[in-house]
Amino acid sequence: MLVCLRADVDRHPYAQLHVVQTPHQAIPKRFMELWESHFIPHWPQPSIIPRDLERGDAFENVAFLGNSVNLVTELQSQVWNDQLKSLGLRFQTKLSHDEWHDYANTDVILAIRSFGRQNSWRGKPASKLYSAWHSGVPAILGYESAFQAERKTTLDYLEVTSVEEVIFALRQLRDDKELRQSMVQNGWIRAKETQPDVMVEKWQNFLMHTALPAYKSWCSMSQLQQQLFFSSRRAVIKSRPLYYNLKSSLSKILK
Repeated sequence: MLVCLRADVDRHPYAQLHVVQTPHQAIPKRFMELWESHFIPHWPQPSIIPRDLERGDAFENVAFLGNSVNLVTELQSQVWNDQLKSLGLRFQTKLSHDEWHDYANTDVILAIRSFGRQNSWRGKPASKLYSAWHSGVPAILGYESAFQAERKTTLDYLEVTSVEEVIFALRQLRDDKELRQSMVQNGWIRAKETQPDVMVEKWQNFLMHTALPAYKSWCSMSQLQQQLFFSSRRAVIKSRPLYYNLKSSLSKILK
């Protein structure tokens, strides 16, 4: 039996189980047996260096940590840098994998792949939010389902859908020290949800209570039943537009 870790691509055509990056991608068996999918959060960024406490209440450095393709175009222009300069802020882009763990000199992170409310990034995980919580840094994030699924209060992160809203959020954080401190303290609490021991327990539960029973069930099927499973998958793959329409409808029902 094959268990596929889906990551940023499509489901494996013949895997009996999938592990997905966002709750939006999860599909309980009772709703669609062919594509049973289970959400497990990403492990936090390894070896995170949290914000340097000696920086005190300083609010100067706005950082993006990640691949440049995952930064909205508007925040890669000279106009954007000039806007930040007028606010007394600096924009830092940490594009190398070797920099993604280092938040020592970061006062706030930006993670925005696109503006608006299209929610076009439903397959992306909430990793940048987890990292912000673990590093003691407030986060300004785009309109994405993975972030929204994790949000319990407005202290978890600030959501923006335009450059104007980014500027407003930065002004708000710059001028409200208590808000920054509250977001950081809230982040330390939320970070406990993705601590290594918690993540190990999630994987143990999945393997013991989902994957193992599914394996036993698969092995108990006749060869004909197994072949019917694969034949059904092939039929779905050939009619993929229909499958995505069904998936979209299912997601609306589950909401």
